[in-house]
Amino acid sequence: MSLKLPSVVFLRLWLLSGVLLFTACQSGTPTALPGLLPTRTALAPGVRVNPSAGPTDTPPPIATPRALSANAITQQTVKQLRIIATQDEAAPSRILALSDKRILGQAVRSFELIDGTTLTLTARTPFELRDSTGVQLYWYTASSDTSRAATLNIDGSLKVYDLDKRLVSNELKLDTPVGTSKSDIALSPDGKQLVYANGSIQRYDIKTGKTQGRAQNLPDATEKILFSEDGARLAAVQPDGNVVIFDTRATQRAATPLTLQTGFTEVRTLLFSPSGTHVGISDGQTRLAIWNLTNSKLDTPLRTFIMTEPVLPVFNETAAQIALVSNASVRILKIDSGEEVQSLKLKSGISPTGAYFDRSGKTIYVTSANTLTQFQVADGKVIHSSTRAAVTHVATSPDGTRVVSWGTWNPSTEVAIWDAKNAQPIAQLPHTAAVRWVVLGPSQKNLASITVDNTLHVWNVNDGGQSLSLPAPTSEAQRALLCLTADDNSVVFIEQGQVVVQPVERGQPSSFALPAGSRGYTTCQNRQQWMAFATSDAILVLDLAGKTHSTIAIPTDAADLRGNILIILSDDGEHLAAVSQSALYIWTTSNATLVSKVPIQRPALFGIVFSPDGTRVALNYGDGADIVSVADGKVTSLDIPTEPQARWVNLIFGADSKMVITASRISSSETATKDIGAREYVDGEIAFWDTATGKLIHSIDKAGLIYSVAASADGVRLVTGTQSEQLTIWAIAK
Repeated sequence: MSLKLPSVVFLRLWLLSGVLLFTACQSGTPTALPGLLPTRTALAPGVRVNPSAGPTDTPPPIATPRALSANAITQQTVKQLRIIATQDEAAPSRILALSDKRILGQAVRSFELIDGTTLTLTARTPFELRDSTGVQLYWYTASSDTSRAATLNIDGSLKVYDLDKRLVSNELKLDTPVGTSKSDIALSPDGKQLVYANGSIQRYDIKTGKTQGRAQNLPDATEKILFSEDGARLAAVQPDGNVVIFDTRATQRAATPLTLQTGFTEVRTLLFSPSGTHVGISDGQTRLAIWNLTNSKLDTPLRTFIMTEPVLPVFNETAAQIALVSNASVRILKIDSGEEVQSLKLKSGISPTGAYFDRSGKTIYVTSANTLTQFQVADGKVIHSSTRAAVTHVATSPDGTRVVSWGTWNPSTEVAIWDAKNAQPIAQLPHTAAVRWVVLGPSQKNLASITVDNTLHVWNVNDGGQSLSLPAPTSEAQRALLCLTADDNSVVFIEQGQVVVQPVERGQPSSFALPAGSRGYTTCQNRQQWMAFATSDAILVLDLAGKTHSTIAIPTDAADLRGNILIILSDDGEHLAAVSQSALYIWTTSNATLVSKVPIQRPALFGIVFSPDGTRVALNYGDGADIVSVADGKVTSLDIPTEPQARWVNLIFGADSKMVITASRISSSETATKDIGAREYVDGEIAFWDTATGKLIHSIDKAGLIYSVAASADGVRLVTGTQSEQLTIWAIAK
């Protein structure tokens, strides 16, 4: 089975030319498995903890800046930055094999053995994503008894992994693969033999590395190939759409290949049943044809399914049933009659990514971005479900003792709380829908989360207990989460044209109307707990009681500010910045005076952020950045490389405001000239820049596909989260 990261392929399925959607190896002593995260039981909507506690009678205190620690990450210490803790990975999005008692799954960076009854992780064997030259691995396979797995690199180097011992057991050097879609590998059921297709089909003894039997040549015009799960058969797609099936078990005398005349102008999907007796072939659009390879008549398929949406098809063991995985559900059908047996859906509308029947066919395992769920086929009931923490987006508590993560690249219904010292889990917070955003309170007591269905929750940061749950508005109005108050006792949000301040534990909410004609707003995550609202004529700065502290009139010569703009307040509330399509404007809020107007490089802005001390503003263009001095408008551009590999940049300031930190995904050189969202990203880096000069101070490469970055307010820790769900905590080595 071949696989090219970062695309995702499930089961013994080849996704030919796109997705048919309905996407240092470690040896020696095994490492300890990460701790399990306790899951808190959510309270019913509207229930509050500590009913005896009342609201505060005095306004929330104004937070003060946190002092920089002696162990802070600064220009002088950044080169001593080291990883102090890491946690990975997401639940396997692909099941390679399943025995009577355990599941063999493939995660982003490892093979995982999972107990088939409890769905708990029992062993993890890391594999190298790249070789020593940085070249990506392409081919993966596993034995059906779940004891062995193998990876093949594009230079022909093959590694076989003993999954019980969690180490590399054998290494072979094979002929260089002819192409990603024209080469493939498979292991025998007991993992003792390897079958390699690369212009011809050849068997190898894993232990000795010697060839076994005669090689079988493949047709010269073969476009794509796929092995069956046990390596006993190989399907080869021909230019005319026909598929030739080879019996790879032939040793002295090659069996006559079978030719299936599909009638398709293009074959997009191939899959074998687990036993290899049936094969499914799809044109990737509307038709999925099933052939019984044990039937003497192969001129027509056993059954053809007409699809109304793209699906991922999966056979059960006997090929009596097939599961069709779409973005919304998993439908199980009888192959002989086409009758639907069951329709399965994951909770909260999360999209399934794959499925795998158990040997009996009575249950089916369904994978998603961070969850593995076992269903009963007969009644569709959930037997077990296991969820891993999502870490594509990360944030730190103000004191740096807690890290909070949630899923944005892979949407997740969970928020995880981690100990920042060792990345050990503290709690996993369940939601009824995918999490949209999370904010942490200034006093280190609570965090607030909001889901895609506008349900809002408040949780205790120290133990994960839930303090408040507000159901979604009954109307279709959106709810926007702004902040927690300085004492963490109230949560602030926008709903139906009102700014609402809702006590967390007990008490009636207060509210005030949004300024008329509001087109944009800031959060209240600053020390003053002020918010700014942009109208067509002015930008108003208000406190949590709705009192106006500043009215900044839109200049008559700034027509571009009357359209869509992005606004932000500095942490001390003394300055406000607004970005239009053509310029950056900075005002002093105390007297509404314009202090700087700076033309911007380009309108495509991916973010704007003030430095902690409020003296500079950073403009993130996605693959470039400018640092602007608040006092005089001086612009300093960061020399972020765009060739031969381009970047997708996340940007924050260091705690002392003297460094800018960019955490970037790096594109392949082949896609560097494409639009930022169309590139293929293959790795990542963290870079540290002098805020005043824009010069590079230090960089860390091979940091993974970084999706988000955060730094503690005391400057001690840096945290990154990746698309592949890896949480990494960095600090200065002592």
